Amino acid sequence: MRGGSRNDYEIFLKDRKEGRLPNVAVFCGREHFLAGWATGVVRSTFVTGGAETLDFSRIVVPELVDESLLETVKAACETPPMLSEKRVVEVADLKAFESNEPAG
Repeated sequence: MRGGSRNDYEIFLKDRKEGRLPNVAVFCGREHFLAGWATGVVRSTFVTGGAETLDFSRIVVPELVDESLLETVKAACETPPMLSEKRVVEVADLKAFESNEPAG
């Protein structure tokens, strides 16, 4: 969701309803709840219930991004889905996308 405005939220829901979610989406900002919610929506849209262990990957990023981490993300993204429409890869806690501004 680009700027975290209500308009972005509405666009996201409309795109989901119309089957127009992009192949890559970045959910970041001060509202961690909304980013987590949007990630869950994407996962439930594309990953078949019961297939999470095969078709969903959550990679938690440490402070420093190194080449092995990038290879891990690349490999997860290149793995085709097994039982779902699409494979979903979540890269969590990437500090490069965090805001230093307090939520409010």
